[in-house]
Amino acid sequence: MEVFFSTPELVGILMDHISISDESQMTLATCAQVNRLFSKEAIRALWREIRSMNHFLNLLPPDVTHSIMASNPKGDNVIHDPSKWEKALQYASFVRNVDLSSHYSSTWSDVGHLDKIIEAFYTTFGDQIFFRNLRRSEGLRLCASRHLTLLSPSLQHLEVSMAPDTSTNLDSIIQGMQRLTSLKSLQIYSSSILVLDDLSNLVPKAEGLTRLSLYLTTNATQLYSIQNFCNLRHLLLDVAQHGFKEEQFEGSRMTMPQLQELEIIGFSRVVVYLIRDVLPMPKESLRLQLIIDPYTERDQALSLLQP
Repeated sequence: MEVFFSTPELVGILMDHISISDESQMTLATCAQVNRLFSKEAIRALWREIRSMNHFLNLLPPDVTHSIMASNPKGDNVIHDPSKWEKALQYASFVRNVDLSSHYSSTWSDVGHLDKIIEAFYTTFGDQIFFRNLRRSEGLRLCASRHLTLLSPSLQHLEVSMAPDTSTNLDSIIQGMQRLTSLKSLQIYSSSILVLDDLSNLVPKAEGLTRLSLYLTTNATQLYSIQNFCNLRHLLLDVAQHGFKEEQFEGSRMTMPQLQELEIIGFSRVVVYLIRDVLPMPKESLRLQLIIDPYTERDQALSLLQP
């Protein structure tokens, strides 16, 4: 027993086991008070998943926190002292999963805090990564390249809302997205025509990327630009009728030879267009799911799938 309590690897396994329980936060907090080794491993487990960037405000010196919350933190020299960020960056290295959706579903002040923290970090460290061991990120809203400083190249699962306001911001986002070469699953939400026009460049050329989900609310014809995703196994398209114009394209359909599961959600005209002109023809082994509005026109779309 004494060997167990003095072996970091074994204590770490114990904390991992505790972290998946329903009362993990309280239990881990209690474990952190047992001894120095338990404290170290319990803190790592506690910070493995976070749902708010506001936690990091408590890890910064009060003068830095005050400056970040000020109306114009860019020019404050207090923020730009890297030594003031050491503790926050140490704890950020423990984080594996981030869900920031609560920032956008709660108060506007939380949204402002998130953006101010990101801006302060970016103006201090440039392109340095904040969560350098991150594996999963959900709820991030990408408006400019500085938001990408949260994301590590080790990231495997990304759910992101893209809303660049200029083509310059989009170009920097594209450049940042291409470093995410470990991605296995990517979900993109966007209503921006800028994003649609450059969709094929936005999706990283990651060999392990097998699942792509696109929730788009603009012209579906731009989906034709997504070509040659040879390793893709699962593709989900949620496309609205807003701005839809049926157009014919010369050339081949999308090339996705490994596709196993295809799901399309949208209005009947959009779905019919995608099946007829853009997407790879279904194979016998392909799992296809159509969610069509209005449902009464489902037969029209299904008729296109007959051999």
